[in-house]
Amino acid sequence: MPISFSGRRGVVGVLCVSLSCGGLRAQLDLLTTREAESLVELVPAVLAAKDSGRCPELSVSYVGPLKLRIQARGACPDPSTESTLVSNYMVDRSTGVVNEGDNPQSITTPEMEQLRKALLARARERVLSVGEARCLALTAYKSQLHLHEKDESFSVLRIGRYPGPELRFSTEQRLPTRRTMTGGLYTVDITTAHVRDDYTGADVFSSELGSIASMMLTLRAPALLSTDDAIEVALQVPAIMARLTDACLEVTSNGMGAGEEAFLGIASSCSGNVVSGGPLAAVDLRTGAITDLKTGKALSSVGSDATARRLLERIAQRSAGIRRELGKECNSN
Repeated sequence: MPISFSGRRGVVGVLCVSLSCGGLRAQLDLLTTREAESLVELVPAVLAAKDSGRCPELSVSYVGPLKLRIQARGACPDPSTESTLVSNYMVDRSTGVVNEGDNPQSITTPEMEQLRKALLARARERVLSVGEARCLALTAYKSQLHLHEKDESFSVLRIGRYPGPELRFSTEQRLPTRRTMTGGLYTVDITTAHVRDDYTGADVFSSELGSIASMMLTLRAPALLSTDDAIEVALQVPAIMARLTDACLEVTSNGMGAGEEAFLGIASSCSGNVVSGGPLAAVDLRTGAITDLKTGKALSSVGSDATARRLLERIAQRSAGIRRELGKECNSN
């Protein structure tokens, strides 16, 4: 039977671990899209839609570096209304404040406020350490050098103590046989992992620097299953496989869902249409647990649990490997 795979969200995509994301720098101390979605999930109207079996699904669009527009729609058909829209919400990534549409009055509940504070504290903890910033500064310096010798040596020293997210470093390279010393000055933004050459005033971009920065940012992403992983787990659930009643039907997901869940459905590869009835199940991307979207009933099986554990262990091993490689690269500096 054909199976459709579509992976929108994976382990490294959450924090936009390249040095830009949609034209915006990765901003470690701002809420991620998933974190913003988790706040919207607690909005009373969204909770009511979930309780009534409408299966609220969230879609996100950027309105600038600090604002996210999150639309909540009922993914499960509601015979009492033709509209699937629950509402549109704006989330400030720097404060966690949620507004409905353009309404200046924020939406808050005790549960939302508790989560908002916890998420903001988590975001602040994501900024780079001094040691990581030091590693980036020296990596940037090394990537710009043209002369190297076997016995060369490097040093890097933090200079000054200034308010704000920028740390400044002085770097040096010594070439014993040439009896020379050269140096540079670099500024590292610990909220974005960007490095500026203070002699030229330009940001530094190199494959070496990009690799180190990507590893640092990847380790800050939560260990979540990708959409492809979620489908692989779902293929071990008898209740889902029983829905594939002919050769045209396939398990599908466009990566949409709510917070840290991915919604799965059944579609026809012959007609290209989603089978009526809306999404079938939700997969918790942290654990691999699968539930019926409408009833909340657990669908997980022994096979799906084992597959989820295997995939999550693979993610953990990948992170451990990145951590070792990052340690080796930075310690060598």
